[in-house]
Amino acid sequence: MTRKFFTLVELVVSLGVLIMILLLATITLSLATRTWYSITEYDKKLKDFHNIDKVANISFRNIVPFRWRDSNNKEKIIFSGESDKIHFAYLHRVNNPNDGGIRFLRLFVQEGNLIAEYCSTPFLAESDSKISINREVIAKDVLSVNFIYADIRNEKLEWYDNWDIEQMKNIPLAIHMEIHFKDNTRKAWLRRTAGNSQFYEWGRRLKVK
Repeated sequence: MTRKFFTLVELVVSLGVLIMILLLATITLSLATRTWYSITEYDKKLKDFHNIDKVANISFRNIVPFRWRDSNNKEKIIFSGESDKIHFAYLHRVNNPNDGGIRFLRLFVQEGNLIAEYCSTPFLAESDSKISINREVIAKDVLSVNFIYADIRNEKLEWYDNWDIEQMKNIPLAIHMEIHFKDNTRKAWLRRTAGNSQFYEWGRRLKVK
């Protein structure tokens, strides 16, 4: 009985086929991993967009000129609009009769997260430590948020980087919010405010000179 041995050529060919199979398997696994990662990241981004849409649709569209007396008994409209953060009052569904139908919201970026803080009373410096605040992360991996505010001046639409309620005397007609994410994508939301029009704000819109 004779024993048959593999020739050098057969060994080289077999080794080459094995290497090709391993290479194809590695490429397939790499593609599958990248596809899974891409789908996961896309799903995460869609959830973030959904959360931001929810905030814009529920709160921005329902912003109203709510007036409140501060510690000096001075009546002021609760609205603070800066380029990178915002604080306002908006109409909210009544879940608890004791809470009422007005909710107050602060929106800003902190440590890479878009943060929403909710409260049943205004965020005033002298009372912040005494009130109960609910905090929610709206979106992650955020570099910055930028707000601009619209008003009608001399029958023309004007946009402002900051909104000084003492000077403007009214809430803005609309708010544009742009979010810059860490993957360098940008997404914008534009909503008109409620209880507002070009000339009236619950019958009390003041003309600014």
